Amino acid sequence: MTPLTRRSFLKLATLTFAGAAGALAADPVKTALAGESTEARAWFSAPKGSRRIALTFDDGYVNVSHLLDAALAAGVRLTLFPTGKVILANPQLWRRAVDEGHEIGCHTFSHAALGALTYDGVVAELAQWRSVARDQLGLVQPRFLRPPYGDGWNAEAVQRAAKAQGFKIVMWNRVNTMKQRATAPTSVDVLNSFVDEAQAGDIVLYHFHWQEVAAFPAIVAHARAQGWKVTTVGELLNPRPTAQARLTSATRP
Repeated sequence: MTPLTRRSFLKLATLTFAGAAGALAADPVKTALAGESTEARAWFSAPKGSRRIALTFDDGYVNVSHLLDAALAAGVRLTLFPTGKVILANPQLWRRAVDEGHEIGCHTFSHAALGALTYDGVVAELAQWRSVARDQLGLVQPRFLRPPYGDGWNAEAVQRAAKAQGFKIVMWNRVNTMKQRATAPTSVDVLNSFVDEAQAGDIVLYHFHWQEVAAFPAIVAHARAQGWKVTTVGELLNPRPTAQARLTSATRP
């Protein structure tokens, strides 16, 4: 199976997925390529008819505390996909995110392009991230994986490794198009991207850019004005509340 490159996948995300949001919402669990026997699976959006929307943020290199402040003020919980290295660099900050109810998903330990790795290489990236999440954040069973760059999500090695490590792959069907709107984008461009393009049931991809964090309160306000509830990916896919499994003080390493 040939994995998607970063360039081709992002093009697919911004063009094909944006134009086919209705179809993805109707059948969010997709096979990788038509006619292939391997059932590559990933979530791109909510089940049909959802009035929820998930705002997700990848990487976590900068502006994390500012986003947490904004989310706390707005009273919403998000799904955040930090790398293992990012968690190790500031575990106290990410413990705050967990304590405030945000869902933490795997973005690999080192931000590796998974499509270029062997099965053992993918397993090592995911297992090392899980170890960090357990030891630093007390998370016993994180549920979701987002491959960096969207790379290799449909590769057989990634699919098998994700299953072996207990992850469901979560992609996106909506991406911030601020860079397509302006050469020097502002928070207004981020907001306009959301207002013009977002729909109920979307999984929206952001990256902790300052423009996205600055636009966040207005994004939440717009979503609520449309009658959409901003939720975590877990709640988007399963509306019944499910707490993240965490170690107790007695079982923490």
